[in-house]
Amino acid sequence: MAAEREGDDFTRFLWIPPGLKADPAQEAFLQQLRQMPGSRPNFELAEVPFEELKAIIREKLSAKAQPPPRARRLYLLFDIADDVAGEAIAARLRAAGIAKLQLLVRRENARAGAFYQSIGYAEAQTIVFAKWLDGREPTP
Repeated sequence: MAAEREGDDFTRFLWIPPGLKADPAQEAFLQQLRQMPGSRPNFELAEVPFEELKAIIREKLSAKAQPPPRARRLYLLFDIADDVAGEAIAARLRAAGIAKLQLLVRRENARAGAFYQSIGYAEAQTIVFAKWLDGREPTP
């Protein structure tokens, strides 16, 4: 059954009570497991008292019950003159797990639009709402 679960987040967990007396063949096998922690994917060995085992299980079950983290959002604003620094920042964000960048470019700024298209950005159909807080009339 466990072999069928290969590749997902199923964890094999082996508990050994402290001071267990095993026959020589079993002891040799247990010694191999003790000497190679982390050698098998999704496998954990715990040689702890029963009460500590219960605490470990509670912790693992509560960790699984947590909702997934919300997607992180970051607004990256940089001038076309800063394109090299902007791309370096984008590379670091990619390495940190940020999957998407969205840029704001005024429609009349054809030069900036052409530049971003040349480095792989695609135009997206979005609406931006803005409000001047000092009472000015909205600008297009």
